[in-house]
Amino acid sequence: MLRLLISFFPIPLLALPARILSTIATSAVILTGTSYGEKNVLANKHLVLIGDISYALYLIHWPIVVWIKFSYPEELKCAPFFGILASIFLAYLVYMMYESWYLKLEKLQIAILIAILYGLVLALAVNSEHLESLLEQTQNHTIIDHDSVNISRGKSYFFNIDLWFQILEEAIKLNRYWAKSEYNMLIIPNCYPNKTEHGFCSFPYNEKGKYRIMVLGNSYGANMGELFYETFGRYAKNMSKFTHSYCEVLVVDKKNKACLKVWDTYLEQAANFKPDFLFIVARSFVMNEPIEDPIKILDDQILKEAVQRLKKYEELAKYHVFIVGTIPTPIDYFLTKYTDKIDKKQNVTSSEFIKDKSYLNGIKRNLELGKLCPKCTILPFGNPFFAIKPYENPQFFDPKTLLGYFFDGTHLTPAGQQLLKPVLEKQLRDFEKDYL
Repeated sequence: MLRLLISFFPIPLLALPARILSTIATSAVILTGTSYGEKNVLANKHLVLIGDISYALYLIHWPIVVWIKFSYPEELKCAPFFGILASIFLAYLVYMMYESWYLKLEKLQIAILIAILYGLVLALAVNSEHLESLLEQTQNHTIIDHDSVNISRGKSYFFNIDLWFQILEEAIKLNRYWAKSEYNMLIIPNCYPNKTEHGFCSFPYNEKGKYRIMVLGNSYGANMGELFYETFGRYAKNMSKFTHSYCEVLVVDKKNKACLKVWDTYLEQAANFKPDFLFIVARSFVMNEPIEDPIKILDDQILKEAVQRLKKYEELAKYHVFIVGTIPTPIDYFLTKYTDKIDKKQNVTSSEFIKDKSYLNGIKRNLELGKLCPKCTILPFGNPFFAIKPYENPQFFDPKTLLGYFFDGTHLTPAGQQLLKPVLEKQLRDFEKDYL
């Protein structure tokens, strides 16, 4: 009973004091039951009843703990009290209607009952995929369609509560590790030299490869370079990467003097490498700036600049230029702020982390770039983040695994990069069909 009260206690308790308290209380109960002979306190009919229902109470109370703690707002102070009453009531029903009944059965009847229960377990195991599908359909309504995660409604919530809390705990650990390791993870391990995240590096030479492939961009190029290598590297005899912090490849931030120089350095690097295929992987800054007149977008100065610069890269790339489309990004320090919320068992929505909707300008400009460049393909890397509605309410975390898609510096985490793989795999199939 003490453990039941601790489970529903509204304030988190330290593990060690709670264990010591439980042990002392258990010792006191044992001592009380052996010290008074015929006047044994534990012989009281009410305490006997609690003992009778204790096993059912042990099994039933935990799902109710989870439901009460995470389904009801913290302001509802009476919720734990009702949780205790519900646990005791349900345990009493189970004892009276099931335990008392089967304890009176003969051995053969018990064997038949056990066989039936095992059969039900087997049936559930065989149909686990169907059950999981039904569960995911429910989740799609309660989580994804509402742009939120209710911590209590995670994957396999009622089927395996321990697994769900394990997922939550592991997600918190991994998110925190990613948050502190972001810039180390921008250094591509198999691109040499690989001492820093930026600059020029080469992937291992491949005798069986056929083409020269280059990744060119700002920090997104460093962030996703390995992803492109994993996808297209098998067909590259030589594959390289050149990146620089912040500065975009096709447009230049004229307020940033360093970018004026880097803008030309990008072109020089591509000219020196002479790629058959060029991947422009740049995080959008200038491309996301307001469009002068959305109706006359072809007159937009930023778009015109990008078109003119892209023509030079078309000339340098022997076969094709691939351009990563604009990706919606959250606020700064997103991963830490998001993880803090799920660590406190608070419900979370992606919409609360939206910085602004400037990404829509970048998407529009990239769509026009694709139309104006016959030798180019725009990779729609932004699309996977719009699970609900195209270009609205971008998702910044996985509602099933609770892993964040973006680092604190808004680069893509491994979970975010995982979303992009279907886009790249589709492009790989087209590549294989056209060039192999």
